[in-house]
Amino acid sequence: MPRNATLIAILPEVTESIAVALADLSRQGYSVLVLQVVFDEEEAPQWADRPDWAKWLIGAGVDLRRIPDEAAVAQVCTGRLYA
Repeated sequence: MPRNATLIAILPEVTESIAVALADLSRQGYSVLVLQVVFDEEEAPQWADRPDWAKWLIGAGVDLRRIPDEAAVAQVCTGRLYA
């Protein structure tokens, strides 16, 4: 993978092992975007109780976003391209 590539992980669930791997890629200089698709959940979750994996990703500089459905993937990616 070229160093100027952006890795976009679209996941319904983030496990500890996935979070560690993505954080490592970010620390190696890759741009990492994690889109966690959260079906049937409130749009504004209680982030005061972030799980450990979210803290690791944010601490490593990973762009972590929770989205409500697949349609939001295109919106996020388009916004990132033209930002």
